[in-house]
Amino acid sequence: MALTVELSDFFSANFSQFPHDDKVKIALFIKHCQANGLNGLPGKLKPSTDVPGTDPDYYTKVQYARDNYLWHYHIGIPDYEKLNPFSKVLTSRYVLHFQRFPGNKVIRIVDLDDHRPMTLPKREYMIKT
Repeated sequence: MALTVELSDFFSANFSQFPHDDKVKIALFIKHCQANGLNGLPGKLKPSTDVPGTDPDYYTKVQYARDNYLWHYHIGIPDYEKLNPFSKVLTSRYVLHFQRFPGNKVIRIVDLDDHRPMTLPKREYMIKT
């Protein structure tokens, strides 16, 4: 199912500063989502509510991610890596944070960030005027 893809004001303002190869990967993600939704993406896609149970801020992070509809996608920046030699799951050092709104018709890209360690995007990163 095709999706409408929005960019938050924060993400739009920072996009021009990304390296060319990163912009290409983000543009390909957007085109894929517009044509196929989130189905068939090569990288690992996860709801950001999937916080390790050992995290001292577990409940706060899970609630924040749930309240803001946060997901993240391993976009292949700088490159894709297999979790192990036998895995088909592809991860990457950087993840694209986005909001996946109820109804599965619209997502809003809000940040690109290092996954080591992963931090959830600030509320002001999610604004679209």
